[in-house]
Amino acid sequence: MRLISFLVCVLLCGSFIACSDDDNANNNLELDVDYLNQSSWKGQYIIKEKDGRINERCNIGFSFTSRNRGLFTIFSNESEEFNITEYMIYSVDKKSLIMTNEAGNAATILGDGWLVTEKDKNNLVLVRDLETGLYTRYLFLRRTY
Repeated sequence: MRLISFLVCVLLCGSFIACSDDDNANNNLELDVDYLNQSSWKGQYIIKEKDGRINERCNIGFSFTSRNRGLFTIFSNESEEFNITEYMIYSVDKKSLIMTNEAGNAATILGDGWLVTEKDKNNLVLVRDLETGLYTRYLFLRRTY
C-alpha cells in the first residue's frame, strides 16, 4: 500500500514538473478584455519595409474606455491642433486585438488581427501584416493609466 501511495505521489509531482515555461509564456501573451478595459496607452506606430527600413513612424495613444469601446489619437509632430482622434470599437480573440472605427471601417492604423508578441503589466507590443505584405506594422505601447 505504501508503495502504491509513493508511486502516485511521484507521478503527480512529475506531471507538475512536466509543465513547460513555453506553455506559460504563450498563456501570458493572451489578451482578455479586463487587461484593456478602462486603461490608457501611449507609444509608437511603426511601419517597416521587408528589408527592415522604417517607412513611417508616429506617436499614438489608445484609451479603452469600456469593455468594447475606446478611442485612439494620432499625435502630430507639429502641433496639438493637428492631432487626430477617433472613436473605436475593439474585441479580443486570445492573442489577437481587432479594432475598427465606429463606422465599422478598419482604418489604416486600426484593423484586424493585431497579434500580441510581448505583454506584461505595463507594456504591450502588437504586430500586423507580419507575413502578408510589403510592410509590417508595429504598435509599441506603454500603459499610462
